[in-house]
Amino acid sequence: MVENDKRKMCWNCEANISFEADTCPYCRASIIPSMNDIQENSEEVDDEEDASIQNDEGSLVAMTMALLMGGSFFFLFSLLLFFFSNNGYFVLRWSDSYWFLYLFVALPMLYFGIVNLQRLRINGD
Repeated sequence: MVENDKRKMCWNCEANISFEADTCPYCRASIIPSMNDIQENSEEVDDEEDASIQNDEGSLVAMTMALLMGGSFFFLFSLLLFFFSNNGYFVLRWSDSYWFLYLFVALPMLYFGIVNLQRLRINGD
């Protein structure tokens, strides 16, 4: 039975080398990271975290705007159907019997949009 010996990749030449090697046998690059390399890597991770936080904030703004606009649209449409329908129909021939559905779609969208807007204000301060 052949034992699998562990291998790792050289950062410089991408050669497959022994796990115990301190230098690459092909390019002679040091495999053990220096303290400067470790500090640079931690700074890169911090930059990536900052970028992901900014991405999350951007998606929160987009979601907030979509919820507020969608909720406002359905809310106003339900009011139009309720108040301006004639003999059970709106001028554009929508049945007013469904006005409550639009209202039920609008209210949660408006609620969650306002909640997200308040979160943005808190995070912005």
